[in-house]
Amino acid sequence: MNKLTFIFGIMVVFSVSCGTKKEENGEVIDEQLSEQEQQQQIYDEVMGLHDELMPKMKDIFDLRSEILEKADSLEGIGKSSDDLMQKISDLEAGEEAMMDWMRNFQSLPEHTPHDSIMSYMTLQREKIMAVQEKIKQVMEAGRSAINN
Repeated sequence: MNKLTFIFGIMVVFSVSCGTKKEENGEVIDEQLSEQEQQQQIYDEVMGLHDELMPKMKDIFDLRSEILEKADSLEGIGKSSDDLMQKISDLEAGEEAMMDWMRNFQSLPEHTPHDSIMSYMTLQREKIMAVQEKIKQVMEAGRSAINN
């Protein structure tokens, strides 16, 4: 039994170490994947980020409404709501960043070279990650404003 376990372990180590990978545009690409699979992999990653952000659009709307209610109540007692109004503006900018990304995202023609597709999708991943970070920051600031 020990010999069988040993042989199996060697086979696993060998199969893992034989995978060929290269670095392209700062990311590790598994060369065993076909160009089509590489393109699909990065596309799926970008769309996954998009799909994670979409529900946050409703969260932004809800948070903006809560901040507006708080701003109205402060104005009702004669206090300044300028900071809260800035938080609303920031939330709207985060939402607009997402809308801009979606408007500008394009499907590339089928005949587009692999390198061009990978470059475009890498850029789109960077852009959607920047949108993700912006939305995270404005939502945290908005929640903080409500709780203070």
